[in-house]
Amino acid sequence: MSHRFLTVDRRLPGHAPGLAALAALVAASVAGPVGALQWTLQADAAVAGGLRVERLRVERAADGRVEAAVDGLVVPALGALGRFRLDCAPAALPCREGRLQRIDEAAGVLATANWTRGTEDLPDGGLALARTSDGWGLRVDGLELAAWLAAPQAPVMLQSGRMTGRASIAGGSGQFDLRIDELGFDTADGRYAGAGLRLDVEAEWDGRELEAGLAWRAGEVLLGPAYLPSPPVPVALALSVVPRAAGGRRVLGRLTADGLIAAGLDAGWDAPGALLRPDRASLELEIPSLGALWSLGPESIAAGAGWESLQVQGRLDGRLEWRAGQVGMLDVELAGVGIDDPSGRLSIRDLDGRLQRRDALDRAALSFETLTLYALPFGPASLRLSGTPEALALDEPARIPLLDGALRLDRLRIERGGEGPPGLALDAALEPLSLAELTGRLGWPRFGGQLSGRFPSVRLDRETLEVAGGLDLELFDGSARIENLAIERPFGPLPALAGTLTLDRLDLAPLTAAFDFGAMQGSLSGYVRELRLLDWQPVAFDAWLYTPRDSRRSRRISQRAVDQIASLGGGGAAALSAPLLSLFDDFGYARVGIGCRLAGNVCRMRGLEELDGGGYRIVEGRGLPRLDVVGFRRQVDWPVLLAQLEAATRGDGPRVDD
Repeated sequence: MSHRFLTVDRRLPGHAPGLAALAALVAASVAGPVGALQWTLQADAAVAGGLRVERLRVERAADGRVEAAVDGLVVPALGALGRFRLDCAPAALPCREGRLQRIDEAAGVLATANWTRGTEDLPDGGLALARTSDGWGLRVDGLELAAWLAAPQAPVMLQSGRMTGRASIAGGSGQFDLRIDELGFDTADGRYAGAGLRLDVEAEWDGRELEAGLAWRAGEVLLGPAYLPSPPVPVALALSVVPRAAGGRRVLGRLTADGLIAAGLDAGWDAPGALLRPDRASLELEIPSLGALWSLGPESIAAGAGWESLQVQGRLDGRLEWRAGQVGMLDVELAGVGIDDPSGRLSIRDLDGRLQRRDALDRAALSFETLTLYALPFGPASLRLSGTPEALALDEPARIPLLDGALRLDRLRIERGGEGPPGLALDAALEPLSLAELTGRLGWPRFGGQLSGRFPSVRLDRETLEVAGGLDLELFDGSARIENLAIERPFGPLPALAGTLTLDRLDLAPLTAAFDFGAMQGSLSGYVRELRLLDWQPVAFDAWLYTPRDSRRSRRISQRAVDQIASLGGGGAAALSAPLLSLFDDFGYARVGIGCRLAGNVCRMRGLEELDGGGYRIVEGRGLPRLDVVGFRRQVDWPVLLAQLEAATRGDGPRVDD
């Protein structure tokens, strides 16, 4: 009989028999009949776990050539890979030389590798399979991973990469040692990617124990919000898995990078269970230089949260023990930590701290030499706290120096229950400090007086800081009070502030002198309600400034101050004896009142009273010559008004009028 045709055509169930069929067909191609016999073996729709194929086929032609094909191969994480075909040259089986190809129906051949059954003299870009006394050996040389494994709709898309190495399997044991060069990949959503990666991967198992290792030697990686540049030294991960009775296991891990990090893990499962839920575990961590490690991931995460280009230094050591689903012991220590924000929001020098947990009781100690927040220098100071895993509280009141005063913390509680970042609650008081020093630090005009206040309840919940009570200011022989203060994202992108400011009887003489506005004598009261700042710039408020009727201070206003106030309202000064105005340097007045409601970048102006002709009175004159200042401009573009105020307080620049 010169020809025989045999077809096996059945749909296999969705588990192990699919692999059995594949093994049977491959065995047929390797050790099948010889001579001129022609035959075909075929199986459809094989499934094994996540691995699926549409068809398996092995065919031998009359001239002895053998072709084995796998159609519609789908691999988890890689996607649909299409068709793979192995052509063996005419020779007595098993197949010793041939060609392996990956084929796309539309594009044709995507990749080709030389195949040999021996491992000697392997061609470049080839594959070699060797039969040993009790198993098999595999060798690859410069295999182009993207050509073989990239798929258009894959969750992970391979862009480049070459693999070289060896693997062997004998019974239930095996090992492999592979090197991957210039690996590049990404995902459709762009959250994960890698480029120029060089990885060394090795593993050895004997049916019971597994020893594995991974070394990251070069290349950059994007893992969600974390960007990891090419490491200055190799980063190595070693892993051991040891089985235990009743299906349990013990996992030992070690992560090392010389001078950057050393971490050790010892985790145990008494029975089969979820990988991330061990029955017990211990973790040791040593970071000798936070500054050296900062660029390998933490820097990019901080930048994504709005903290770009932070400069970090210091050391961290820690140990954690996990038992029965919770942390049983914790000991984390920071030493010599320094943080500098180039934008000037935060600076810390010589920060030392320690957090410990024993028997569900926590203790924390924190000290720093200096802490600067937005140019305000605090310290030196130390804090001690204690409590439970849910909350830590200050052991005793603490005093933190600030300029010539201090911030006193009477109560501080850090709440760590629930999801999200910890919450913070405190009662605090600001001991009197010099406004001259404070305004000088902030780069403002120097004010006289003092600043003090009490904060009976301050809460930081997620990204919002809310202050109950109020902050009292003593300045310009009067007082001011800030209430209902709330700050969203105080250190994040686009911080927002809301609150109310009340002014009571400020002395106008030193106030106008501080701003070079022109001289005024008298008292000033008023409010700024519904105040909202975005990125520290006003976007909404309702402001009203006026002279209290019962003020006993002398009320005089200079010609220059008259001009500045008149320009704000787009009006001018009117007097009973206008020709005589140039003879006077200042004038008496009875009242001053000017208001602005800001909304939509437009300020709606108002004054003491409405006048015929559409104007509003800002300054009501008194005595001779009697001088009134009247405004006519009702709506003012806020940037224009702001520029006008800045020019007026500097004492230079043109007036901006309609």
